[in-house]
Amino acid sequence: MVALGRGVASIAKPKFVWKRSFMISRKVREPNEADIILTRISGVFIIIVMICFYVYAISTIT
Repeated sequence: MVALGRGVASIAKPKFVWKRSFMISRKVREPNEADIILTRISGVFIIIVMICFYVYAISTIT
């Protein structure tokens, strides 16, 4: 559920998620447009993977 939440947050607030990911990094900079787009794409990918995982998990239970 945490990964699914991160995927949704990556789509809704990509700048926040990007800054949070690099919070402990020594290279402090503002995200550019490519960083924002890649964060959104990774959010979509995470959501798709987690939905597939949940469907597989539910189908193996029964």
